[in-house]
Amino acid sequence: MHPIQSKTMESKPSDYVVTVARSLFSAVPYIGGALNEVAFDHRARLKQRRMEELVDSLASKVENLGKNAIDEKFLRSEDFSDLLEAVFKRAAVTASVKKRECLRDVLINHLTGQAPSDLQDLFLDLVLEISDKEVQILDAFRTAALTQVSPGSVAPAPNTQAFRTASYYGMDEAQFRFAIQHLIARGLMFDDGIGRWNTAALQIIATTELGNRFIEFLGQKP
Repeated sequence: MHPIQSKTMESKPSDYVVTVARSLFSAVPYIGGALNEVAFDHRARLKQRRMEELVDSLASKVENLGKNAIDEKFLRSEDFSDLLEAVFKRAAVTASVKKRECLRDVLINHLTGQAPSDLQDLFLDLVLEISDKEVQILDAFRTAALTQVSPGSVAPAPNTQAFRTASYYGMDEAQFRFAIQHLIARGLMFDDGIGRWNTAALQIIATTELGNRFIEFLGQKP
């Protein structure tokens, strides 16, 4: 087991709770043994494997960066210790390799100078709660808002608005609308057309400040 893993691994249930649970599972006819295997033995091995994969991936990234790129003062701080524990806790419970890579990159971004966020736990939870496509949508809408033309200038060509279409993300209309609705439900986007004359629902969508800060937390640049 990697040294970094032993310090940050999620706390195990108390021996009493485990003993009681194992006893209860054993009483279940036919599948009691299998339940114990899945709930405890297999689950513990699975979490350990995910943690080891994250550490190996992190080590590879850090080696490529080089020592001079690392903020050693932040590395030894309580803020980084808290971030490391929070990242490893979530990495252990997600089966998605992409999400574990995203969590790894959050660590890398902070090690190379990104300031800590007071919304760290919320943002790490969002990494697990929203899909890769939804992150892509959110990032595209945020980037467009940051690079929009100034008042009085020539309006952008129609093809620059492709990010507002389902096909831009390789999705059908139903999937795209669901993704937008999910992002709105998470407070990351909002329907700016509500209350406007002759404007349909989901016609004018924009990112919220929370959504912008989440993308910045992930290290995405416009």
